[in-house]
Amino acid sequence: MITQLREKPQNPFVPVATVLRDIDALAQQFSFKINHDTDDLGPMKCAYLQTSRGNVFVLFAYALRSSPPMKVDLGIVTESNDLDGVLRDIKRELRLTKKDVVLRELA
Repeated sequence: MITQLREKPQNPFVPVATVLRDIDALAQQFSFKINHDTDDLGPMKCAYLQTSRGNVFVLFAYALRSSPPMKVDLGIVTESNDLDGVLRDIKRELRLTKKDVVLRELA
């Protein structure tokens, strides 16, 4: 079960994937609130969440993004050392299929 964090985590997030879903639809389906934040790339909608196994992640979509609204970025905390396990956990809890997630290449 996904829970929403009360505060923005202090640890930085690294974008690791794009989810081919709308952030508003995900918020409605899983009953979390969307926050509005700004970073160096501009204003965004976001939600800081945690899986039942304790994996912290963020879903975010930039307000001025030129891509369709059916895309949301997924970031995980940089201290995670099991990227595959964390992504499996998040995909399971958000009920995402392989077709719903596009992984980014990480350096």
